[in-house]
Amino acid sequence: MDFTNLLLLSMVITFIAFLYSSVGQGGGSGYIAIMGLFGLLPEEIKPTALILNILVAGIGCIQFYRSKHLYWSNFWPFAIGSIPLAYFGGSLVLSNSVYNSLTGVFLLISAALLFRQKTEPSTENTLLPIVPSIGCGLLVGLLSGISGLGGGVFLAPLLIVWGRMNTKQITAISAFLTFSNSISGILGHLMTINYLPEDILFSLGAATIGGFLGSYTGSKYLKPEKINILLALVLVVAGIKLIIF
Repeated sequence: MDFTNLLLLSMVITFIAFLYSSVGQGGGSGYIAIMGLFGLLPEEIKPTALILNILVAGIGCIQFYRSKHLYWSNFWPFAIGSIPLAYFGGSLVLSNSVYNSLTGVFLLISAALLFRQKTEPSTENTLLPIVPSIGCGLLVGLLSGISGLGGGVFLAPLLIVWGRMNTKQITAISAFLTFSNSISGILGHLMTINYLPEDILFSLGAATIGGFLGSYTGSKYLKPEKINILLALVLVVAGIKLIIF
């Protein structure tokens, strides 16, 4: 990739990290969408998205842990199911056509779930049933590892529909699960392929800037429902592009 396109991609990644971190997400679906639009190959997209997820979600984890919004009793069942499957999914090597088709479908599903995030669940924390949580974690982890998505973009809407926790509690669990899944996924990827893109440092710098700005300002100045609509539109365009082209 030439320097002009690399600079433009970095600027877009900064913007995506800002938007996603403002609502507690790592941004994997957004990074995959944009890198797909820029014509990057799956072997470049997947590890880059996972590493950016680790960075941006890690920033969110620190913020929400300090704010005491994370309830470990609700987090660990998702983690038990999700982390091993994220490693397995990350170790899978798919052809370009299969990866593009699957990821395109995942992006469209993510967009549909983002459009559903319109209501505020209960403000009281409720202990979630363990077995369904583990089962949900298994599915989210597998999708996360295969595609390079952190999993939060799937988990958060499911928890909102479940209606047992408020937005900040859901966001905290999503951030921690995205962080842990992305670490597991990149380890699985490196065990199989052992390859990282040469230009990843530009993306890391861009995501760091966007992640810090988004996590600091998002809860104070931005309306999550508006951001979700904008992100969903980007995912629809990128998902269709990956499936068709």
